[in-house]
Amino acid sequence: MAKARRRAAISMLIMLIGFMAIAGVVVYRLATLNVDPAAEFALETVSVPAGAEVVSSAVQDGLVTVTYVLDGTTTIRLFDGETGDIVREIAVEHE
Repeated sequence: MAKARRRAAISMLIMLIGFMAIAGVVVYRLATLNVDPAAEFALETVSVPAGAEVVSSAVQDGLVTVTYVLDGTTTIRLFDGETGDIVREIAVEHE
């Protein structure tokens, strides 16, 4: 009987340590979470050519991606999120 109690106590102790580890990871993640994602970007405006129709935009990894159509040509512009400089411009060709 004592042997069974000891095994049950060891199992509960291991399970308790596991729960504490998970709780620690959750607390760490919440403590280091960036509350304001806009703080990563100093960029307030982006420029596209006059007459262009913006199709989509996305923000990720410090880049602002803007897809627009001008005179039937689809173009993707990548802007640096901090400086606003154009990192790259990609023309999309239709097959």
